[in-house]
Amino acid sequence: IAAAVVDLLVLLLARRCEVRRECLPVLSLGVENLITITFENNANVHLHVRLKDEPPPSFEQHGRECNFTVTPWERWEGQYRVVPTERGDYRFGNLNVRLRTRIGLLELQLRYPIATEVKVYPNVLQTRKHELLARRNRLLEMGLKRSRMRGEGTEFEALRDYVPDDEFRRIDWKATARRGKPISKDYELERHQNVVMLLDAGRIMANRLERMTKLDHAINACAFLAYVAVQADDHVGLLVFADEILSFVPPAKGRRQFLHILEGLYRIQPRLVEANYRLAFTYLAGCVKRRSLIILFTDLIDPDSSELIIQHAPVLARSHVFLCVALSDYELREMLDMPPHSMDDVYQQAVAVSILEDRLRAVTKLSQMGAVVLDTNPKSISVDTVNKYLEIKRRL
Repeated sequence: IAAAVVDLLVLLLARRCEVRRECLPVLSLGVENLITITFENNANVHLHVRLKDEPPPSFEQHGRECNFTVTPWERWEGQYRVVPTERGDYRFGNLNVRLRTRIGLLELQLRYPIATEVKVYPNVLQTRKHELLARRNRLLEMGLKRSRMRGEGTEFEALRDYVPDDEFRRIDWKATARRGKPISKDYELERHQNVVMLLDAGRIMANRLERMTKLDHAINACAFLAYVAVQADDHVGLLVFADEILSFVPPAKGRRQFLHILEGLYRIQPRLVEANYRLAFTYLAGCVKRRSLIILFTDLIDPDSSELIIQHAPVLARSHVFLCVALSDYELREMLDMPPHSMDDVYQQAVAVSILEDRLRAVTKLSQMGAVVLDTNPKSISVDTVNKYLEIKRRL
């Protein structure tokens, strides 16, 4: 009994311990975000600690429970990861702690009501990674083809060593003669161009790929593209539509515009309705008169929807450069690579072949009418879209 009393008294002293949770006020969709927990032992006693956090239930989480031992007056810090799968406002709940001393007869349970409000935005961690790698000239690590905004503009920027894919006309013959090796001219890409993202939030974008909807993947790509375009000093705009116009951010430049676009993307959810392409294309044609790069994020898996895109795309393609980013369902292609084991498998593969053939026909028709089509997948849509933007930008 005496030992239990001593244990209780020591645990009561341990109530002076402090616990904190630290995380960014804005978390990124679909990627791991770090949550930091700090425990401060403000008592002259050794403690065995069992700690459990309460992240939002819809978050995937890895390691929210932990066990550790702290010495008197020691400060402990640990981290765990959460993966938000939907955008919106969320709340972390209590931090629950159980304490034991070396005696170990009793256990003290404490609940720290330290709720934390967070917002889940499109993947802003990708923009931070881009900024860091850009400073170190290591953008190839992200899959981006060029580390600097150079291309085939009209303003001469620098000379550099010739590489095999350079055009013959870009060779500087005088510099080549001086240096004794082939030297190419590099030109700064044109700035202040218009880039308008056209985001389909209709039924076909509600399908899930890798725990997120197609719309979520497209939104992440929009956010990354907007960031890169703002860095290139371009004017960036956004139009979101389903059966009606959901939001429109007119083209503008600057960091504030990037934040406006993030806010415009933040609350968008897919609607289980048919997208009205005619309305969206006509509306945008009326709002944006200056020649622009128009980038439509959608899918071409539905023959009826694809036909509507093909039918109404000339409204934009006549005056603008029109890029269609189609988010493919990679599971269909994987299905064809697997040997069938039943008649049901054979039937599913036949359906997959039909869907992919319809998709190929839609891609071909769009290409024939002058549109550029980027057929990509969830893992690479952001980087693929930015690379295609840079490629087209050199030709505008």
